[in-house]
Amino acid sequence: MKLDLPAELPGTSSTGPDLECSVVVEESLTVDGQTDRAWLATVREVQGNLMVMNLSDSAHLDELQCLEVVGGWLRLHDNPDLVDLAGLGRLREFSGGLGPSYGLHVLRNPVLESLGGLTALKEIGGIEILSNPRLERLELQGFRRIGQLLIGSTACPDPAPPPGEPTGPREFSGDNPSLKELGPLDLSLIHI
Repeated sequence: MKLDLPAELPGTSSTGPDLECSVVVEESLTVDGQTDRAWLATVREVQGNLMVMNLSDSAHLDELQCLEVVGGWLRLHDNPDLVDLAGLGRLREFSGGLGPSYGLHVLRNPVLESLGGLTALKEIGGIEILSNPRLERLELQGFRRIGQLLIGSTACPDPAPPPGEPTGPREFSGDNPSLKELGPLDLSLIHI
């Protein structure tokens, strides 16, 4: 579905006095290079799934700075200029991401360096991170609970190397080769 008008549309509603962050999308939303970014900057809630794909000239997803709630999953894929998720700092709830499935999918973003920016989000059913060749840091330290964490190939130290093998970084080719450490991530938060 393409929504590109700042006026009230079928499937959207504006509520409350804060017109800057007042749009509620009552279904799933796909955001791409054709989406009206001025209108997108007013979206507070997406009641369905949110897919952000092929969005060029957006290094931090500032267009989504009002977003607080996603009723389904959030999929960020094939965004050529995405560096981090700083624009998602107000996102606090994934209603569809609390079950056994992955609520956040981060796939094929060629210059993404960090997942930093998810500061208001504290709990998620799962995170899938695949094929982000420049991803260096997860920055998920604010989470209280992560149901599942799937990370494609990395250069992270192996937490339990086979007996007789040296400890330290193991090089992998593939999905996330720049990810060399998980950062200050409390692994007890991950419940499988």
